Amino acid sequence: MYLKYTNMTMEQLRAQFEKQAIDQLNSSLVLEAVMNKEGIETGPEELELELVDMAKKYNMELDKLKELISDAEMENIKRNLAVQKTVTMIVNNAVVK
Repeated sequence: MYLKYTNMTMEQLRAQFEKQAIDQLNSSLVLEAVMNKEGIETGPEELELELVDMAKKYNMELDKLKELISDAEMENIKRNLAVQKTVTMIVNNAVVK
């Protein structure tokens, strides 16, 4: 149905999504490299603030939320916060010509 609506073939659709996936991967790799080079990490206070915010959004007690979050998920939250800090740093230091 989507292919008919967009007048695309399956090959065209795959090519479009492949380009998007490659662009997204390249962006992620660049952000990761900048984050590592600059030593950007998520501190315990930043993580705690994020967890408090999540608990409020889910209308849940903070301790209960912490019990439900696995170690891998906690690391993912920390990484996402560090990536956000990296993006902010890049934007704040960008020079517009």
